[in-house]
Amino acid sequence: MEWPCPYHSQHAGKVEALTALCTFRGWATNPETVLWLFRLLSIGSSPHKPLYQNILMHRFLLLHCETMTIAIASSAPDSTSLTGADSTDLTGSHSDLSTLAALGKAMGDTLRLDVLRLLRTESLGVLELTRILDTRQSGLSHHLKVLAKAGLVTTRREGNSIFYRRALPPSDSAQGQLIQSLFEAIDEQPLVTAYRKRLDEIRQARAEQSRVFFSRNVQAFRQHQELIADHELYAHTVLEMISHVDANHNGTVLELGPGEGMFLPELAKQFERVIALDNSREMLEQANEHAKGSGATNIEYRLGELSLLADEGLSVDCIIANMVLHHVPAPAAIFREAATLLRPGASLFISELSRHDQEWVKETCGDLWLGFSTDELSGWAREAGLIAGEAQYLGLRNGFQIQVRQFYRQHHRQLSIKELSE
Repeated sequence: MEWPCPYHSQHAGKVEALTALCTFRGWATNPETVLWLFRLLSIGSSPHKPLYQNILMHRFLLLHCETMTIAIASSAPDSTSLTGADSTDLTGSHSDLSTLAALGKAMGDTLRLDVLRLLRTESLGVLELTRILDTRQSGLSHHLKVLAKAGLVTTRREGNSIFYRRALPPSDSAQGQLIQSLFEAIDEQPLVTAYRKRLDEIRQARAEQSRVFFSRNVQAFRQHQELIADHELYAHTVLEMISHVDANHNGTVLELGPGEGMFLPELAKQFERVIALDNSREMLEQANEHAKGSGATNIEYRLGELSLLADEGLSVDCIIANMVLHHVPAPAAIFREAATLLRPGASLFISELSRHDQEWVKETCGDLWLGFSTDELSGWAREAGLIAGEAQYLGLRNGFQIQVRQFYRQHHRQLSIKELSE
């Protein structure tokens, strides 16, 4: 984690001592101070850290309750006038207190923390979570309800299936900042080996489902895609956005999932080096054939995933993902892996379906997901350290909508705790 604080993990004992003093001597007298201490404490590695974090969380909830109670009392003229509009205000404040109480309850169980850890970059169904955690479905469903009531997870329906993912906490409220800090503290803990193995198996099964579909339907790829949106309907908008952004056209561009390769010749005209990456050998071969016909000679073809290039230490000036996310097993991971490849100031351009309910696309077009909301894409980008830029929304006559989005990496990164302390 990176916090604007001069302490490093080697000072964990000092951090705990400071936390204890501030908490037990009564110096942590407002929610903001407690939140700061919680963040500060998260860099430590002592076995006492969970105890202090638990104390701080309860302190935070208590202070919020006190703040809200004072606000209610000061806004009420007297004890006999709490009727009508005033009564409604009191009900709203009580609802806020209930939310905070639900948050405290939700964080008090190890299994629920494991669920939140698993949902870091995944959307998982109940049966998938049951398999990973090796627990009963009825018990897990109860835990998921508790997490949902606390605002820690949300659901999305994919046909007849329901998938859970982490909520996107608002960054402009103390409660949202607390939730984000809790997520970050959870993410510091490594996954249990057995959980990680089962999660990888689920990812591989999803990826294999997509790979098999495209391997079997390589000759009918265009017909399947045109059932939703013709390539030309969004390609021009993506190219226009790339041209509008000050991209390094002398650098390297990566297209993830190039399909038949129709976009590659255009990229080859604008960039010095073009990398086409796909997990289907058959699709790469078809993309290569198409690009050869255009005369482009600066295109490289790579078989594999984004993580492969990240492991090689590659850095690029631009990444393109046209109608790809709804085919990949873990869409949120694409943002995180892309962020590791982007140079400072570089952009990720995504064209993607907005949320829809046309379940037939799963069987006919090999889609794993029924599109995504604007907030989902923005939230995943924010969690990966990317900033939302330009956006265009294209409505189609068949009822689908395509969102063309730009996300970029800042030119100047925030200094780490270690760098600040040196």
